[in-house]
Amino acid sequence: MPLTPIGDVGSPTLGPRRSNRAALQGDQVLNSNPARSEGYRPIPGPPELVVTGAVVQYRSRHEVALQRALASEIGVALVTEGRCPSACVAVDLGSTAVKELDLSNELVVFSWVDQDTVDHVRQLLSSVGSTTGVGARDAEPYCFALALRALRDVGFSSVSRPSFLQIGFRDVARDLDPGGTTGIRVRMGSGSVARIELDAQGNALVVRSDGFTAPTVLEAALAESFPGADLRRASGADKASPGAGSYEVRLPHSHSLAELKSLIERVRAGIAHLVWKYEPERSKALAEQLDTFGRRDSLARLPVPPLPGPVADGPGVAPASHGSRAVH
Repeated sequence: MPLTPIGDVGSPTLGPRRSNRAALQGDQVLNSNPARSEGYRPIPGPPELVVTGAVVQYRSRHEVALQRALASEIGVALVTEGRCPSACVAVDLGSTAVKELDLSNELVVFSWVDQDTVDHVRQLLSSVGSTTGVGARDAEPYCFALALRALRDVGFSSVSRPSFLQIGFRDVARDLDPGGTTGIRVRMGSGSVARIELDAQGNALVVRSDGFTAPTVLEAALAESFPGADLRRASGADKASPGAGSYEVRLPHSHSLAELKSLIERVRAGIAHLVWKYEPERSKALAEQLDTFGRRDSLARLPVPPLPGPVADGPGVAPASHGSRAVH
């Protein structure tokens, strides 16, 4: 009796052989060159990205050459040269200070601009040192408008909150200490000066004493100016000088743009109270100036979404949600 070819028999016992042959054929299709496949080694980590034109959020740890933060900085920068994320050249859109950033470990992109916009910002910055150049007058307003547009598009969220907070503090600093560079200065008497800065990521005010004011006096003044706030002595206080020290005024976390604007008003009132308490003449002059020109309120240029009901489809700042468009 002649034997039937194995491939023509429909017996269940031949199923494994047929499956093995099909698997072998599939492997040959996927790996047409087994020798080359065996030599393949995956490259660890994500590919390098060109981030020129990105509007990014940055922190102090991203700065290659760390410098003391300016009160006018908002932590939002436009990358003007970003062929390598680990060595980006960027401009802070609040202070127009040029920074070198390392964004290789953390990259938060709020928005993108085209090459023409990048070139225009470069041109404005190149004219800042000129007394007759248009850029010296227009660089800061133009850059700040870019930041507001990016924040308006991305919306308020836990990621973007520090940037909104820095913008609000920037207004307070310019109103209460126009000549300040790294914080709001308050003369506490007897030649002592306290400097109030913002830790946006830590969601706190940092008050640094020069050591000529007794800690108990400063603590009492802060407790009076910020009633109900969580006041703590900073861990970086100078132990060698008993009078010197740093304090943190912990701020409550805002969950919406409306809450953050209310928080900014509390910060403004607290610092204004310190100025009124220790520098009454300066407080009077500032009050007259603000009555004439009004308070700065950059966040008012961003629409506050209504709390009840669905969010409108038109442009605006969306409430904190998982739908934020920030690329993290």
